[in-house]
Amino acid sequence: MKTSSLKFFICLFLLFSTGLLCFSADRKTSKNDLYVMAPSFARKRIKKADSLIASKKYKSAWEALGSDDSDYIIAKKVDVCTQYFANTEAHTSFAFKDLKKGEDLNEVRLNPGKLDMFPYDVEKIVQQYEAQNGSSPRICYALGTYYYEVLLLFGDRWTKPEAETRTLARDNLKKAVDSDFYDARAAQRYANLRMEEGRYDEAEIYYAKSISLDDTNANALYNYALSLMSLGKYDEGIEPAKKAAAAYKDNKEFQLDAYILVAEAYMCLQNFNQAKKELTKLKADFPDSYLPDMKLGDIYSAENKISEASESYLNSFKKNPKNLQWFYQILGMYVHSNCMQEAFDLCNSAIKEFKGKSSTLGYLYTFLANLHIEAKNFDEALPAIDAAEKSFDAAGITNLKESLEQMRQACRK
Repeated sequence: MKTSSLKFFICLFLLFSTGLLCFSADRKTSKNDLYVMAPSFARKRIKKADSLIASKKYKSAWEALGSDDSDYIIAKKVDVCTQYFANTEAHTSFAFKDLKKGEDLNEVRLNPGKLDMFPYDVEKIVQQYEAQNGSSPRICYALGTYYYEVLLLFGDRWTKPEAETRTLARDNLKKAVDSDFYDARAAQRYANLRMEEGRYDEAEIYYAKSISLDDTNANALYNYALSLMSLGKYDEGIEPAKKAAAAYKDNKEFQLDAYILVAEAYMCLQNFNQAKKELTKLKADFPDSYLPDMKLGDIYSAENKISEASESYLNSFKKNPKNLQWFYQILGMYVHSNCMQEAFDLCNSAIKEFKGKSSTLGYLYTFLANLHIEAKNFDEALPAIDAAEKSFDAAGITNLKESLEQMRQACRK
């Protein structure tokens, strides 16, 4: 198989066949203190609120913050509203609760019961403050945090269109970070938004800012590695990907994705031996995952080791037979690389593996039929179509008969 074909294949799947961009929020406090420069009266109330938050006394923390007489207070209030609410109405009114021992905030949110709601329309609060005092980095931080949380929680089901909310979150977070009023989470969130927009250059810069304040955040580390690799900086992406894997020690699925990212970096650097070492270890550490075999297949393909590639692809498919589209694309890659016989061999091997599993078998027979049609072996395609129909009938799948008949007609022309 030609390396040039594999290069196209890697470009198609790289970074998107493993874990995608991670957005889950990290609630760990950043190393820097956002409120150290606050006026003494605001600092005192914020310190009291932080103490109550540490004890999970969220309603008391909200009340301790008092009136909106400082942009630092507004920023802290938005933080409490978005992180520690027990109930919310469109994120313009919030309920809080002082948790009892053993209570969990997420469980309370599922069944909040009767709680007092506190109106706090952040947009209006900010407008009123800015009318008297002008804007500030603290206000931008508050708005960026608020709009980002709205985006996560409501998407397009809020009072503003999702695209507008996204822009507001992005622009305000950038102003806050660029004005040096930010924590690790704010920088990470701005980077997430830029990453989602394909602005990997900016994402790289702001993930680095986030990690400089908190180098234990697995999501930020993973996305930082992803942004670097998206810019072709594969060698630079290896270290943060490894750190992300270590930080994901309590989430095996995400940990595997991070290790796969390491292997993909070596693949793109054409250090196939190191990539194979990484993936072979992952096969032992994650025996039920299809990903290590999938990536090993890619490496063997690049090395023109077609037999080993087919074995790895088949092992991957056996572990994840729902991945039919991927398997069909693998067969297509073989065809376009002038490896038609290898495509037939791989498809027939899969058919042998899935004998008796009607649904999967039906699709595999359609793949085989398509290969025969591609090779203009129409007489051999027809039995494969019949076998596909028989398998689909056994599985109770009846909506593909018209498609199968169209395939028959193509063979008879």
